[in-house]
Amino acid sequence: MKIFKKIKQFRNLPNYIKTKKIVANFYKNLKNIIIKYKIRLFIIFFAIFFLCGNIFNFIWNFPYFYYFIILFHIIGFGAYWSEKIFIKKINNILADTSYQPPFQKAHVNFLLKNKHFINYLIPIVIVLVFGVGGCILYRNIQITPTLIWVLLVFSGVVYISIKGYLQYIYLLLFVLEVAISKEKYINLPEIMSAELPREINWKKRLNNLCWFYQSVFFTLGSFYIIAFALFCFTPEFGVISYKVIFHILWLIIFIAIVLIFPIVSSLEIFYNKKIERNLKSSYREYWKKIKLPYETNEPLSKVIGEMIRDRCLSFVFPKDSKGLVHYFKLSYVIGTAVFNLVVSIITILQFYGITINDII
Repeated sequence: MKIFKKIKQFRNLPNYIKTKKIVANFYKNLKNIIIKYKIRLFIIFFAIFFLCGNIFNFIWNFPYFYYFIILFHIIGFGAYWSEKIFIKKINNILADTSYQPPFQKAHVNFLLKNKHFINYLIPIVIVLVFGVGGCILYRNIQITPTLIWVLLVFSGVVYISIKGYLQYIYLLLFVLEVAISKEKYINLPEIMSAELPREINWKKRLNNLCWFYQSVFFTLGSFYIIAFALFCFTPEFGVISYKVIFHILWLIIFIAIVLIFPIVSSLEIFYNKKIERNLKSSYREYWKKIKLPYETNEPLSKVIGEMIRDRCLSFVFPKDSKGLVHYFKLSYVIGTAVFNLVVSIITILQFYGITINDII
């Protein structure tokens, strides 16, 4: 008890209170400086970090150092940029659809998944698997300050990429839950033109977000495959292809990028179309309750009314709205998927001494 009393008395001393205020003000000012000059601080930190890497590489040379820098900085900036855009767009979609019954369960599950500890655990595990696995795989690489610098860059880039990868999976689960929901859409606005009303414009934005993430992560996946293949092929690294870790790392890349990406993309396209069908169905049911000015109870009048409603829906949700941009996006996604598959297979076959001529 005497100790607690002494601590209490010490905390009431003028010097302690004064020191506490100074520390609090210091942290407050530091926080304000970081917020105000965060871009400048980031540039300064990045420049110093990059300079250190170059100095380390000059003293302790790392094979293909600048190839590594270019590839992994493209991947890192691409992943970070896409995640920032994703967060902004998905938050807007969540805000615009919060009152719609089909979205309510999907909203809760999506937010819970993003706050789950597994979002931090999986990226750390993947970083450790590839970081430690790479060090075991490359027998010619020695532990130097340059290697430590390279591993720091590698760890940061892979961590950000896996976080984005998980968001890509969560986006599919979000779209899936909305698509399979049996709830009907409510408070549907009248369609007065051949464009989506502002209140349901989220449908177009959700579809565009899926296309955006597909394009970005297929591209980043290609860069990862190129990077890993490059560092496996170069004799300076001395890759031991017969080790189990070699097959484990390539298996992870093959499953995560070559197989899962196309499957997720195909499912997103399919369930986005299902959401559109559900929205159309809700519109039809809603419009059936409202009679058109010239509509009567006669069978012919009802048929004409249904035709008019279907015609209005066809303007807003056209069946053949696949313009040049759509085909470009689709071609790009398919092209990168085929590229990832071919490069992965050729790289693995090369290590077993099998060439294309042997297969043909």
